[in-house]
Amino acid sequence: METTNEMENMRLQLDVLKNRLEKQTVISDNMIRTAMKDKSHRIKLKYRTIILLSVVMIPYSLILLPHTGFSLPFSIVTSLFMLIAGVYTYYNIRALDNAFDSGDNMIEVGLKVAKAKKRDSDWLKYSIPAVIPWFIWFLIEALEKEQGCVFAIGGIIGGIIGGVIGMRMHMEVQRKYKEIIAHIEDIKEIC
Repeated sequence: METTNEMENMRLQLDVLKNRLEKQTVISDNMIRTAMKDKSHRIKLKYRTIILLSVVMIPYSLILLPHTGFSLPFSIVTSLFMLIAGVYTYYNIRALDNAFDSGDNMIEVGLKVAKAKKRDSDWLKYSIPAVIPWFIWFLIEALEKEQGCVFAIGGIIGGIIGGVIGMRMHMEVQRKYKEIIAHIEDIKEIC
Protein backbone atom coordinates (compact mmCIF):
# COMPACT_ATOMS: atom_id res chain seq x y z
CA MET A 1 0.00 0.00 0.00
CA GLU A 2 2.79 2.37 0.97
CA THR A 3 4.74 1.64 -2.24
CA THR A 4 1.60 2.38 -4.29
CA ASN A 5 1.29 5.78 -2.63
CA GLU A 6 4.98 6.47 -3.18
CA MET A 7 4.67 5.49 -6.85
CA GLU A 8 1.63 7.73 -7.29
CA ASN A 9 3.44 10.57 -5.55
CA MET A 10 6.46 10.09 -7.84
CA ARG A 11 4.20 10.13 -10.93
CA LEU A 12 2.63 13.38 -9.79
CA GLN A 13 6.05 14.93 -9.22
CA LEU A 14 7.21 13.72 -12.63
CA ASP A 15 4.13 15.29 -14.27
CA VAL A 16 4.82 18.58 -12.47
CA LEU A 17 8.43 18.47 -13.65
CA LYS A 18 7.36 17.73 -17.26
CA ASN A 19 4.95 20.68 -17.20
CA ARG A 20 7.67 23.00 -15.90
CA LEU A 21 10.11 21.85 -18.60
CA GLU A 22 7.50 22.34 -21.34
CA LYS A 23 6.78 25.87 -20.08
CA GLN A 24 10.50 26.67 -20.02
CA THR A 25 10.90 25.37 -23.57
CA VAL A 26 7.98 27.51 -24.76
CA ILE A 27 9.31 30.56 -22.92
CA SER A 28 12.84 30.11 -24.26
CA ASP A 29 11.52 29.51 -27.79
CA ASN A 30 9.49 32.73 -27.57
CA MET A 31 12.52 34.60 -26.22
CA ILE A 32 14.67 33.27 -29.07
CA ARG A 33 12.07 34.32 -31.67
CA THR A 34 11.85 37.77 -30.11
CA ALA A 35 15.63 38.12 -30.18
CA MET A 36 15.72 37.03 -33.83
CA LYS A 37 12.98 39.52 -34.72
CA ASP A 38 15.03 42.25 -33.05
CA LYS A 39 18.10 41.23 -35.06
CA SER A 40 16.07 41.37 -38.27
CA HIS A 41 14.86 44.90 -37.42
CA ARG A 42 17.84 46.54 -39.21
CA ILE A 43 17.14 44.51 -42.34
CA LYS A 44 13.48 45.49 -42.31
CA LEU A 45 14.40 49.15 -41.76
CA LYS A 46 16.56 49.09 -44.90
CA TYR A 47 13.80 47.30 -46.82
CA ARG A 48 11.24 49.89 -45.72
CA THR A 49 13.59 52.66 -46.90
CA ILE A 50 13.86 51.00 -50.32
CA ILE A 51 10.08 50.61 -50.53
CA LEU A 52 9.56 54.27 -49.57
CA LEU A 53 12.10 55.46 -52.15
CA SER A 54 10.46 53.28 -54.80
CA VAL A 55 7.02 54.69 -54.01
CA VAL A 56 8.35 58.26 -54.17
CA MET A 57 10.25 57.64 -57.42
CA ILE A 58 7.26 56.28 -59.36
CA PRO A 59 5.33 59.58 -59.60
CA TYR A 60 8.60 61.49 -59.88
CA SER A 61 9.55 59.40 -62.89
CA LEU A 62 6.15 59.68 -64.53
CA ILE A 63 5.65 63.41 -63.91
CA LEU A 64 8.98 65.17 -63.65
CA LEU A 65 11.14 63.22 -66.09
CA PRO A 66 8.93 64.09 -69.11
CA HIS A 67 8.74 67.66 -67.83
CA THR A 68 12.56 67.87 -67.96
CA GLY A 69 12.61 66.57 -71.53
CA PHE A 70 13.04 62.84 -71.11
CA SER A 71 10.85 60.63 -73.29
CA LEU A 72 7.64 59.09 -72.01
CA PRO A 73 8.87 55.52 -72.71
CA PHE A 74 11.99 56.23 -70.60
CA SER A 75 9.78 57.57 -67.79
CA ILE A 76 7.50 54.52 -67.93
CA VAL A 77 10.41 52.06 -67.91
CA THR A 78 11.95 53.92 -64.95
CA SER A 79 8.65 53.80 -63.07
CA LEU A 80 8.22 50.10 -63.83
CA PHE A 81 11.71 49.39 -62.54
CA MET A 82 10.89 51.27 -59.31
CA LEU A 83 7.60 49.37 -58.99
CA ILE A 84 9.35 46.02 -59.45
CA ALA A 85 12.02 46.98 -56.89
CA GLY A 86 9.36 48.01 -54.37
CA VAL A 87 7.26 44.87 -54.87
CA TYR A 88 10.30 42.56 -54.74
CA THR A 89 11.48 44.23 -51.53
CA TYR A 90 7.99 44.06 -50.00
CA TYR A 91 7.83 40.35 -50.86
CA ASN A 92 11.17 39.79 -49.12
CA ILE A 93 10.18 41.73 -45.99
CA ARG A 94 6.99 39.63 -45.74
CA ALA A 95 9.02 36.42 -46.10
CA LEU A 96 11.33 37.57 -43.31
CA ASP A 97 8.38 38.45 -41.06
CA ASN A 98 6.71 35.09 -41.76
CA ALA A 99 9.87 33.23 -40.78
CA PHE A 100 9.61 34.49 -37.20
CA ASP A 101 5.83 34.72 -36.90
CA SER A 102 5.19 31.11 -37.86
CA GLY A 103 5.12 28.38 -35.27
CA ASP A 104 7.88 26.49 -37.08
CA ASN A 105 10.82 24.99 -35.28
CA MET A 106 14.17 26.74 -35.48
CA ILE A 107 15.36 24.54 -38.34
CA GLU A 108 12.41 25.70 -40.48
CA VAL A 109 12.95 29.30 -39.37
CA GLY A 110 16.61 29.02 -40.38
CA LEU A 111 15.63 27.68 -43.81
CA LYS A 112 13.14 30.54 -44.34
CA VAL A 113 15.73 33.14 -43.33
CA ALA A 114 18.28 31.52 -45.66
CA LYS A 115 15.75 31.73 -48.53
CA ALA A 116 15.12 35.41 -47.76
CA LYS A 117 18.89 36.00 -47.76
CA LYS A 118 19.23 34.26 -51.12
CA ARG A 119 16.37 36.31 -52.62
CA ASP A 120 18.05 39.47 -51.39
CA SER A 121 21.32 38.33 -52.95
CA ASP A 122 19.58 37.32 -56.20
CA TRP A 123 18.26 40.86 -56.59
CA LEU A 124 21.71 41.94 -57.82
CA LYS A 125 21.61 39.27 -60.54
CA TYR A 126 18.46 40.87 -61.94
CA SER A 127 18.87 44.54 -61.14
CA ILE A 128 22.41 45.18 -62.38
CA PRO A 129 21.77 43.77 -65.88
CA ALA A 130 18.59 45.90 -65.99
CA VAL A 131 20.27 49.08 -64.72
CA ILE A 132 23.15 49.06 -67.23
CA PRO A 133 21.01 49.44 -70.38
CA TRP A 134 18.69 51.81 -68.52
CA PHE A 135 21.67 53.99 -67.58
CA ILE A 136 22.95 53.99 -71.18
CA TRP A 137 19.46 55.02 -72.28
CA PHE A 138 19.54 57.79 -69.67
CA LEU A 139 22.89 59.07 -70.97
CA ILE A 140 21.68 59.03 -74.59
CA GLU A 141 18.56 61.00 -73.72
CA ALA A 142 20.47 63.36 -71.40
CA LEU A 143 23.05 64.20 -74.06
CA GLU A 144 20.28 65.09 -76.54
CA LYS A 145 19.18 67.98 -74.31
CA GLU A 146 20.34 71.58 -74.47
CA GLN A 147 22.53 71.21 -71.39
CA GLY A 148 23.05 67.50 -71.90
CA CYS A 149 26.56 67.38 -70.46
CA VAL A 150 25.27 68.75 -67.16
CA PHE A 151 22.54 66.07 -67.05
CA ALA A 152 25.01 63.35 -68.03
CA ILE A 153 27.66 64.38 -65.49
CA GLY A 154 25.01 64.69 -62.78
CA GLY A 155 23.67 61.27 -63.71
CA ILE A 156 27.12 59.70 -63.63
CA ILE A 157 27.93 61.23 -60.24
CA GLY A 158 24.49 60.28 -58.90
CA GLY A 159 24.88 56.77 -60.30
CA ILE A 160 28.26 56.30 -58.64
CA ILE A 161 27.03 57.63 -55.29
CA GLY A 162 23.82 55.59 -55.53
CA GLY A 163 25.75 52.47 -56.51
CA VAL A 164 28.15 52.83 -53.57
CA ILE A 165 25.29 53.45 -51.11
CA GLY A 166 23.29 50.57 -52.59
CA MET A 167 26.20 48.14 -52.37
CA ARG A 168 26.94 49.16 -48.79
CA MET A 169 23.28 48.62 -47.88
CA HIS A 170 23.28 45.27 -49.65
CA MET A 171 26.46 44.12 -47.90
CA GLU A 172 25.12 45.20 -44.50
CA VAL A 173 21.82 43.38 -45.07
CA GLN A 174 23.70 40.25 -46.16
CA ARG A 175 25.89 40.49 -43.03
CA LYS A 176 22.79 40.78 -40.81
CA TYR A 177 21.28 37.73 -42.51
CA LYS A 178 24.50 35.81 -41.85
CA GLU A 179 24.41 36.82 -38.17
CA ILE A 180 20.81 35.62 -37.81
CA ILE A 181 21.53 32.33 -39.55
CA ALA A 182 24.67 31.78 -37.43
CA HIS A 183 22.68 32.50 -34.28
CA ILE A 184 20.01 29.98 -35.33
CA GLU A 185 22.75 27.41 -36.07
CA ASP A 186 24.17 27.98 -32.56
CA ILE A 187 20.72 27.42 -31.06
CA LYS A 188 20.23 24.22 -33.08
CA GLU A 189 23.55 22.86 -31.75
CA ILE A 190 22.48 23.54 -28.17
CA CYS A 191 19.11 21.85 -28.64
